[in-house]
Amino acid sequence: MFGKDGKSQSYDRLSPFIFIGGFPRSGTTLIRAMLDAHHDIRCGEETRVVPRILQLAAQWNRSAKETNRLREAGLTDQVNQFIKLTQ
Repeated sequence: MFGKDGKSQSYDRLSPFIFIGGFPRSGTTLIRAMLDAHHDIRCGEETRVVPRILQLAAQWNRSAKETNRLREAGLTDQVNQFIKLTQ
């Protein structure tokens, strides 16, 4: 992989990663753009991973069978409350 300066860069399991998350319209795009402007930092495109996970969890919570499975897996009521707030 090559950096913005054209120099070869190698990545391995020890390479640091930064995860930036936030609500829509909260400035995450600006932060990503500012970080990406640095020659040693490469930011990928924005993803919609967290909203998709929350949507999937909300669908599971509509099913008694899936809700029971989530409880058995250790999903707490606190997480369920967060999912309800984000819908």
